[in-house]
Amino acid sequence: MRLSFVALAALAGLAACQTGQPDSERNPTTEASADTAAAATPAPAVAPAKLARQVSPLINGVWVKAAYLDALTRTRSPQAVARTPAAADITAFAIDVSRPRADSVAFDAILNNHEGGALQVYLRPGRRAQSLPVSYIDYNDEGSRYELSYGLQAGDTVLRLDKYDLQNRLRQSVPYRRIRFRPTNSPAEPALNQGLERAVRQAVLAGQYAGRDSVGRPVQVQLAADGRVTGLPPFHSYDVSIDFIGPESNLNTLLFNPYSAQQRTLAYRLSRDTLRLYAVRPDAEHINLQPARLHYTLVRRR
Repeated sequence: MRLSFVALAALAGLAACQTGQPDSERNPTTEASADTAAAATPAPAVAPAKLARQVSPLINGVWVKAAYLDALTRTRSPQAVARTPAAADITAFAIDVSRPRADSVAFDAILNNHEGGALQVYLRPGRRAQSLPVSYIDYNDEGSRYELSYGLQAGDTVLRLDKYDLQNRLRQSVPYRRIRFRPTNSPAEPALNQGLERAVRQAVLAGQYAGRDSVGRPVQVQLAADGRVTGLPPFHSYDVSIDFIGPESNLNTLLFNPYSAQQRTLAYRLSRDTLRLYAVRPDAEHINLQPARLHYTLVRRR
């Protein structure tokens, strides 16, 4: 149920399995204009290496779809957000153009919080002076083309994935937010994995809690944005499940001690500042999960 990124580097066929949505069904926060044309005067050519040096401070990093983060912050329920436009299409990507080897750079992306693969960003100006063409293709709208546009606002980069039609009209502009963190150097845990999971934890559950366990003993718990857990032995780390494609994906769940022999899945329910953690059991057909014994009742400290 948790989105697995470990094999991201090996999945280079993202475009072949992409699906799109009609513009009318996309996130209402997306900005689009049917009458907005691309810049009439193309930007002058710039050598790829020089352009990479210019844009790398602006676009390098892990980026998550702003509408998805806003929906998580509002609902604190990845399961509720999973089948909304906010979680559709490219939800996150990690890009680094610092050391280009040619006129393009591969970067990892996540589609629908489920599929992963490699796209290409081309080191040449796009339809606008501050944009770069991207190899993303919407097979429900094959005439469309995509670009990453970038700029500064209040001292920080504003990055958008822009969609153009055959007439070079801007049809959609989806904003992304950079996740500020220092990734660990681990092949098993790519930067994209670390950044997206950190952003989800921060939006949904990260904080300090006080409460009681199932037999009434008091507990003081911290769920950190970086995935650390204190106060819930034997758990020392956690992730929030965000992949709800497939069976047994009907509940909001947490993975404690993920990818270890001690991994444990607990369902959670939130009511205002109260967090309840339950054991889970599958139904007879292994289609849905059911909450079982209540393990912890925790109240968030402000």
